[in-house]
Amino acid sequence: MRVKKIGQGGEYTDFSLQDGVVTVGTIDVDLADRQSDSQQIITITRTGDEFFLEKGGRDYAAVIEIPPKKYIEEIVSEDETLITPIELDIHAVVITLWPVRSSENIQEEE
Repeated sequence: MRVKKIGQGGEYTDFSLQDGVVTVGTIDVDLADRQSDSQQIITITRTGDEFFLEKGGRDYAAVIEIPPKKYIEEIVSEDETLITPIELDIHAVVITLWPVRSSENIQEEE
């Protein structure tokens, strides 16, 4: 998985990747389950220590880009073609992380 970081330095939300599941804060995203025939963009936001999947939250925490499915076509006979999906290539997934705002910055903006 490729990682991009927005901004210059600072603290970013922790994330992990294990067995095809990305965990950002308290949100788990099963990459293979979310992959479809078109690119999937999953937005995770946060407000303080609370995380939200695809809605809510004040600040971006992470955006996960999952590429579309790819298929192999195999001609079985003159009348039959077998189309099989290829397993997700984890290296093609991109996660973009945003810096965590400090509590001082949040209080000034409220």
